[in-house]
Amino acid sequence: MKFSIHDILWLTILVAVAVTWWLDHRTGIRNQEQLRQQAYQLQNQSQFERAHRLLAETQAAVQREQAVLEAQLRERQLQAAKSEFENLASPSPE
Repeated sequence: MKFSIHDILWLTILVAVAVTWWLDHRTGIRNQEQLRQQAYQLQNQSQFERAHRLLAETQAAVQREQAVLEAQLRERQLQAAKSEFENLASPSPE
């Protein structure tokens, strides 16, 4: 079986196209995997940021509630002190 230059050139072109396609396909698969990993990391980061934001909001709400409770406690203590002062200041009936 004899091969002409024409046949060898066609075979060379065919092999070059096949190798180029294979390399491009492999690079595409790698790029897809990298994009998947980046998307996963961004999703995890987004969930972390949401959790962090929720934690900060919860802490702020707890601090506000604590401030309200402390103000109520101070008010009750003030009322109790006023009441005690009034009892001491008023003459006893005996």
